[in-house]
Amino acid sequence: MNSLCFDRDGNPRITYRAQGWLKYAWKHNGVWYSEKIDSIMPKGGAQASYTGLEIDKNGYAHISYNDEEVWMYSTTKYATGYPEVGINIGLEKHDKTALSVCPDLVYNGAKIKYTLDERRSINVSIYNVLGQKVLNLVNEKIDAGRYTYYWNLKDDQKRDVRSGIYFCYLRIQERLLTSKFIITR
Repeated sequence: MNSLCFDRDGNPRITYRAQGWLKYAWKHNGVWYSEKIDSIMPKGGAQASYTGLEIDKNGYAHISYNDEEVWMYSTTKYATGYPEVGINIGLEKHDKTALSVCPDLVYNGAKIKYTLDERRSINVSIYNVLGQKVLNLVNEKIDAGRYTYYWNLKDDQKRDVRSGIYFCYLRIQERLLTSKFIITR
């Protein structure tokens, strides 16, 4: 969450998280100054994360950070300016469509999670490294929301898949999201 850079005079500039705030500190003429930039209190157990700090040629700070609201939902925020003249905060909402694949040790398989921002027709399929379709998991129109599919690592014909590299594809109309994962047996 912390970051350090230097202005054109060699003075340090720091961003850091303290007591639920993103703070910006700078040193000028041997004196440290600090200012609260934005509240980044986690919502619903989520985490807020800092991503970048840069000082431009005019000495203005440019700070970017994410405020992760809930599982796989995130807002990118940015602050620009200089504390003496004020900091402007902006934000850009991310598309809430997401895909992830992770091991499921309880069921000895894989957990495929996907999130849709609105009702859509989707297709979720698994392919091997050769580009061959192994399994079609979902092919229907579903409502917006978060979904989890537990895959038992079997193909369309109920055979165990081999160890190797696989890809999960989430097709939503003209968009394609991909998650690469490895199966070891």
